Amino acid sequence: YNDIRTDNAPYENWASFYSDLHRINDAIKNIPCIDFASKNEKNYLIGQAYGMRAYYYYTMLRTWGGVPIITEPTESVDFSNLKKPRGTKQEVMDLIKSDLKASLEAFGDNESFQNGSRRRWSRAATLMLKADVYIWSGTHHQGGAADYQEAKAALGKIVGNSNFGLLSDFSSVFKYNNKNNKEIIFAFHFESDQATNGMGRFQAKQAHISGYYDYNGVKFGTTLALTGSSGYHPSEDANLGVLFEDYPLDKRADATWIRVYKAPGHNASDLVAAVGNKFMGNVVGGLRVMVDDKPVYRYAYALLLLAEAKNLLGEDPSNEINLLRKRAYGANFNPSIHTYVNQSKHLNTE
Repeated sequence: YNDIRTDNAPYENWASFYSDLHRINDAIKNIPCIDFASKNEKNYLIGQAYGMRAYYYYTMLRTWGGVPIITEPTESVDFSNLKKPRGTKQEVMDLIKSDLKASLEAFGDNESFQNGSRRRWSRAATLMLKADVYIWSGTHHQGGAADYQEAKAALGKIVGNSNFGLLSDFSSVFKYNNKNNKEIIFAFHFESDQATNGMGRFQAKQAHISGYYDYNGVKFGTTLALTGSSGYHPSEDANLGVLFEDYPLDKRADATWIRVYKAPGHNASDLVAAVGNKFMGNVVGGLRVMVDDKPVYRYAYALLLLAEAKNLLGEDPSNEINLLRKRAYGANFNPSIHTYVNQSKHLNTE
């Protein structure tokens, strides 16, 4: 309703982030005091804790600006101590950078994934976060070229690393049956009988598209087993066409959207809706369960961040951009049409 006021905030109590931060602070304080059979395992856990704390504070910094800085677990109730002032934006940023440094020092050169899972925080996740943070710091905290160089250096340890790469098929990156794939660097994990990801809120209801047609002229029935709860009905809007301007050349369009037409024949004038085709979940017993993992960092994003860092430094970002374009167009890639050509820093940003 666009009704955001002091007494009607979308998330109260800092979205309960400080409950999680208490647990992270507890780990940071106490893990060093515990004897481990493996020093590498101990350091890995410390690297995870510092990396996740940096991620939480970075999320809060971009959302609220300066926030209360709490780096100790709450071990007793002392209201005078619990009442913390908001730190400045720069103080929060300084903590984030300090935690990133501590995380990478703890991880060392350990590039492994805990239990082989990219849904666990890792050295690669910290490197991605560092790049993200330093680009933000360079543009929003007057860090300038020095911060952009830090971001570029962090991404240099991801881009070209054999642990990661672009999948040839864009749609397969997000498939339920292809979790933990090589393009994923860090993702939030969801699974049947554990937790759902909330994507059903953005998915159409089956009844809303029943009787309409897909791109190939096939009438929608119950084959998609859609169980969305958004309540959004298809609405005629010529702007939907912009989603498919370069179809069928750019394969990302159909991987992202299912087009809905009011008549067979896929005429542009009959396009009435675009139903999400990513994060479709898993059908169990005829019901769709929204349990896709939600990528936070993936290799494609690393390439885009590297392109951004290069551009901010006045360097040529076209190589990274063209890697993504070639994947998007596949066999349809026409160098004379689809190749990105470096321009000025300002034009590259546009």
